[in-house]
Amino acid sequence: MEKYLVTATERFENSDRTVFYPELRNTQTSLFAVKYAHKNCEMVLLSGDAGADKTTALKYYTQNNTGVIFITASACISSPKAILREIASAIGKKATGNKSQIEKTIVSALSNSNRLIIIDEADQLNFNAIQTVRNLNDKAHIGILLSGNNRIYNQMVMGARCTEFDQIRTRCFVRPKVSNTYTLGEMQNIFPNVEKKGIGVLKKLAKRESLRMAVLKRF
Repeated sequence: MEKYLVTATERFENSDRTVFYPELRNTQTSLFAVKYAHKNCEMVLLSGDAGADKTTALKYYTQNNTGVIFITASACISSPKAILREIASAIGKKATGNKSQIEKTIVSALSNSNRLIIIDEADQLNFNAIQTVRNLNDKAHIGILLSGNNRIYNQMVMGARCTEFDQIRTRCFVRPKVSNTYTLGEMQNIFPNVEKKGIGVLKKLAKRESLRMAVLKRF
């Protein structure tokens, strides 16, 4: 029991006591991007530094709005069929058959529904998977928000295969970016329990590495 209490105390002391700060510049940028995609049923690319709190803002939007489907891509969810199966599962449809059949199921369910699909970690998707997601925007006329690190942006505008991304890039009229640069005021609002002398250290750490790292290393 004593060992359990020690572990529980250590976990509590190490728990995340940061505060979600909606006025954070990166949060405002992310919310603008996702609202635009949702309202206009368009495809939007949100990219920038890793660990800059894009995911937190997008989950906040998902929790506070209806008609939003949140998917996280990964090394295992990177192909056309894999991403289609994730989307089908998220909307309660059976992902049976080949890629074309799954796509038809999704398009039938979402067509002109004014819904939004958020794909976080979209830089994990391969080229054909991104094209598959674009097809959903074309065929179902729903909003698509691709969120990822700078890799996905660079692929579209300057990579060796950038010309192959023309169909996607020309649909992403809105392409905002975020970065790990913060003001002292922003950091104070995120870390209200940190003494003033520590805020400057966390600010430098966030810029050098990421806001995520500053949260992990807070003191």
